[in-house]
Amino acid sequence: MTLAPDDSDRPGQSDCFAGRGEELTSLRNAVAALRSRRQVVVEITGEPGIGKTRLVDEALSPYRRRGLTWAAGSGAEAEQRVPFHVFRNALAGVSSPVDDRDDGDSHQSGWSDRLAGDADPTDQIDPRRFRTYQSLARRLGHHARDGLALVLDDLHWADPQTWGLIRHLVRYPVAAPLLLVLVYRPRQVASRLDRDGSSAVRRIQLGPLSVAESARLLDMRPAPAELARLHAQAGGNPLYLLAHSGWLRRGGGNRGSRGADPADPARSGVAAPPGASRAAAALIRIQAEIAELPVVAATVLTAAAVLGDPFDGDLLAAVADLPPPQVQAAVVELSCRDLIRPAGDTTDFAFRHPVLGWCAFGQADAGWRVAAHRRAADELARRGAPAAIRAAHVAKVLRANRAPARPDEVEVLLSAAEAIDVAPRDAADWLRLATDAGRPGPTQTADPGTARRQRQIAFLRARAIGLAGQLAESRVLLHDVLHTVPRSDTNRADMIAFSSRVEWLLGNYAEADALLSHELDEVPSGHDPGELARLAAAYGSVAILTNRTRAAVAVIDTVASLVSPQAEEPVWLTMAAVRGLAEIHDGRVPAAREGLASVTPVIDRLPDTDLIDHPDCLAATGLTELFLERHRDAARHFDRGIALSSRAGRDDALPQFMLGRCQVAIHTGDLATAIRLARESGAAAARIGSRDLHCIALGFQAQATAWAGGPQDGPDAVRLARQAARVASDSGGWYGRTAAVSLGTALYAAGDPQACIDVLLQVGRDRRLSALQTSMRPRWFHLLTTAALEMRDLTAAALWADRTRSAADRLGLTGQAGFAAAALGQVLLARGEPGPAVGHLAAAAECFRHAEMSLFEGLVSAYSVSAHALLGHPEQAARAGRRAGRLAQQCGSALIGNVLDERVDRPAPPVMADSGGGASVEAGTLTRREQQIAQQAATGATTRSIGRTLGISPRTVEAHLSRIYRKLGLPSRASLAAFVVRADDRSDARTAPTAHQPR
Repeated sequence: MTLAPDDSDRPGQSDCFAGRGEELTSLRNAVAALRSRRQVVVEITGEPGIGKTRLVDEALSPYRRRGLTWAAGSGAEAEQRVPFHVFRNALAGVSSPVDDRDDGDSHQSGWSDRLAGDADPTDQIDPRRFRTYQSLARRLGHHARDGLALVLDDLHWADPQTWGLIRHLVRYPVAAPLLLVLVYRPRQVASRLDRDGSSAVRRIQLGPLSVAESARLLDMRPAPAELARLHAQAGGNPLYLLAHSGWLRRGGGNRGSRGADPADPARSGVAAPPGASRAAAALIRIQAEIAELPVVAATVLTAAAVLGDPFDGDLLAAVADLPPPQVQAAVVELSCRDLIRPAGDTTDFAFRHPVLGWCAFGQADAGWRVAAHRRAADELARRGAPAAIRAAHVAKVLRANRAPARPDEVEVLLSAAEAIDVAPRDAADWLRLATDAGRPGPTQTADPGTARRQRQIAFLRARAIGLAGQLAESRVLLHDVLHTVPRSDTNRADMIAFSSRVEWLLGNYAEADALLSHELDEVPSGHDPGELARLAAAYGSVAILTNRTRAAVAVIDTVASLVSPQAEEPVWLTMAAVRGLAEIHDGRVPAAREGLASVTPVIDRLPDTDLIDHPDCLAATGLTELFLERHRDAARHFDRGIALSSRAGRDDALPQFMLGRCQVAIHTGDLATAIRLARESGAAAARIGSRDLHCIALGFQAQATAWAGGPQDGPDAVRLARQAARVASDSGGWYGRTAAVSLGTALYAAGDPQACIDVLLQVGRDRRLSALQTSMRPRWFHLLTTAALEMRDLTAAALWADRTRSAADRLGLTGQAGFAAAALGQVLLARGEPGPAVGHLAAAAECFRHAEMSLFEGLVSAYSVSAHALLGHPEQAARAGRRAGRLAQQCGSALIGNVLDERVDRPAPPVMADSGGGASVEAGTLTRREQQIAQQAATGATTRSIGRTLGISPRTVEAHLSRIYRKLGLPSRASLAAFVVRADDRSDARTAPTAHQPR
């Protein structure tokens, strides 16, 4: 007997077998123990589908090929009354021992006959029971004398006699190398070996696969989000992973809230990817388990699938249309089979896994399913269930087109669609069904009341589609509705406000403005104040986005005098929040703070249900807090908006909140979070078709990437920013300006300061940046200052620093004051005045620390190192350097390290240039960028190729070369090449080993 497995079958090497390394080792160690010529018992338990049988086959197959005798049998429900049926099944194909005289019953022809002996093992006082077990054990010993692996699977279906023999074998092991592998589901049968020599049993309990192991099992390389979702839904269970992925490939499985709704596989049109055959096999296995059920139990299981997870057991009788006693008995049977389980601490039940429900639903007759859904809806109505729960069943009835809609069913759909906690996609579907069911026939004429109701339904449907993120389709439907809505319609203001939101999300600002302006200009007297407030808030949002903040404040102030805050609190809060955003945009900080103080406490105490319909309220509040440098409050409100939008299924609002949170991360220097949120929000914006939200996501990603400052980050940031500028629908609007300043930031980080200056002056329209947001101008003036210093233009840098100070003084914001102090400190340092520079840089660092703007605190700390070093303050320089290093690591910014490396820690040494007449003159210090360009130019590279290599524009290369010639006193590229060669020779001479230095 050879007990060494093949080398090709080491754990984890077989196709489609994922994980289970420890379990494989444990089971194979049990096989190895047979060398001692003794019996070994292994108990393998786990959830259905967890891979128990697969594990046994994977572990023992190599030994079977090397000569170990293998016998396997499995229990079956239909054979539970047949004594020893699992042993019969396992040993049916195993020949009898050659020498059977020890048994005393050599006349028996085989195991089948012996197992059918006349002893009654269930009779606890029958003395023949022990003799029967002892006789069977001896025969097993004969079979195992050369080594036998006996696998008994599905023991949860085993008969009492089989378990009796197993207990006997555990208590009285056979004197032969017998490996007894016992496999069963623990929920369906408690361990029978706990009191029978349990110490002699090796136990292996299989748990769920990890995410990585699930990916290998599926063999489909899904996206991380898709993989995480599949893993969570399957609970790491291999059977459900395969079945669930197979069901999705077929187009089946309703992931809505109530009831199963498998789709027709033929409609999916999806080619079978790798693993499709295994997925189909998993589905067939689950379907076979359901097919074995008795008729009543199968009917009750299908009724449970109609109700959906979790389901109320009391509803099953009405849905299944069966007497309650039969249903109760069926529930007990389904629980014993582990097809359904109690749902937590409630009286409800849930399927062992949703795939079971989908399979049960799919195997039922289509006509029966429709009738069952109608019975479910009627029973829920009788019990007073919410309309949304009933609507899920009514919708399935109407989609089947097997019966005309009843008037009460149409009303259920409408009531459910208007509920505030209903997912927009479900609401849109229900409203489409209600529209089709309630539409007048070709010979019918709708009365005014019916026409008004049809308009309301059409608007609700268009709104639901828009909330679900299908903006283009929503816009078409809204245009059709607005064309027929009279001014007297009480829903007109809501329709106009929502239509304007869809328009600006799609970048149609002129259309949005025209809708709102026309409506506000022609408001009839006595118009509802709440409707006016909704229109004014919508107008304010559009006006801010189109650089008309004064108009936004004027309209909101006019309407505010007519609105009672107690009457329409969420609408009033939205209007006040939008006004505050307009104020801070224009730099009116006291007014913005005053408005925020009246809005924030109310928002914080309002429940989410009051804010679901007013996303601009949270978004405007968060942005106002952001620009007032209240970063923690802004993050809190944006996070609440993200959670609220995700729960409510508002795909139209989710990108807004994610972008706001991304901007907070940029301001505070959390660059990794900023880049992640920018990518996610960009994908969300692209899904709903909002070009400008996609534009600003690309812009923010470019900014965060630029500040990250890695070797490839500069060119990547420039690429992202240019893409953002191309995507923007209006280069002069809020989003277009954001894309432009992002491009300026990226160009500066990529080493192209001149292009940075050009872009900022172009988007700002003039040298006062009058087109840019007032509350952010100090930041952009500081960027101009830094870019000018890179160009060695001290005059321009001093001008920009002065304008940074003037803009910051008008605001009185701590962080913006930090930009002013930093700009002045950098200019003074460049002038060679480190004493005054140290004070201003320290003040800037303190401002940024107070404002929680860690990125910029790190940058000014890096500049401070140079100033302290020039003043002969090594301790202060070291302290500032450590602080800058910690902040660089915290923010994930290599740019801070670049400042330390290029301008502080290792400035280039003074170089000596020949003046042409043989004399030497001392030149200025070259920056690292200038050194790179000089080295490239010395090789004969063209200006354009140097720019491509370094990721900067040819114009910037020429500017750098001009400064290099001036610093080194050189007239041409030829003299620069000669100079670089001589400098390299001198460097080699200085570093060449002497006679005392080993080579």
